[in-house]
Amino acid sequence: MSEEQKVRFSIKPAYAFGAAHGLEKEVGEIRDMEIEWDSSYTTSLRKGYLVHLFEKSGIFDEFKTEHWPLGSTPAGAKERERVLRIKERYEAFLLGRPSGDVPEPEEEELLFPLESHLRDFIAANIGNIKLHGLTLRLFVDSSGRKGVEYPTEVGPIDVLAVDSKGDLVVFELKLSRGPDRAVGQVLRYMGWVGKHLASGKKVSGIIVANDIDEKLKYAVSVTPNITVFEYKLRFDLNQISLN
Repeated sequence: MSEEQKVRFSIKPAYAFGAAHGLEKEVGEIRDMEIEWDSSYTTSLRKGYLVHLFEKSGIFDEFKTEHWPLGSTPAGAKERERVLRIKERYEAFLLGRPSGDVPEPEEEELLFPLESHLRDFIAANIGNIKLHGLTLRLFVDSSGRKGVEYPTEVGPIDVLAVDSKGDLVVFELKLSRGPDRAVGQVLRYMGWVGKHLASGKKVSGIIVANDIDEKLKYAVSVTPNITVFEYKLRFDLNQISLN
């Protein structure tokens, strides 16, 4: 094993560490994220997301103590910077920028940091979303299970809703750019819902992303029961008068 390899932490203990500290969903999303990029960077990219998650959660020092003692050395600090830089390059790629063109923080678009945050926001605000003029509410099955991360035999549905006519709506969520393969994903869930839950009701799909890819637009143009939405985040900072 080379000296470079020795300084890199093992990813499996990192997943277990995050799960043991209440971040099971977040590390699960990092582990299962679909990466359309240079496959040689896949593991390092996931490590970058794990480092970012652990630092944001205030447990990175504990992780280094328990699982990565070399992380506190100069070589470890350099490795931390490497994986975070790969994460930044990947996010620039998703936003359609050249891989080396990583913007300064003030230029960066606001994105949900994890898909679970986007999912939970949509679930909490489902009544404010309209599809073809119809209001939506969360689906609730006969056992009382709500349509958030709804389990199926073909994978969990991000959000499953019902419109004001009683028809079912499947949400497929993408944090940044929505690729055309998202059509196949949402159709798979729609097919399962149609067979197991619809009881004769119509089933439609919604793909939500920060940026809708041109390829996706073409794919959806011939799939009339799928609609696409772009989300935009806004952050305002207002000073509060103490008088």
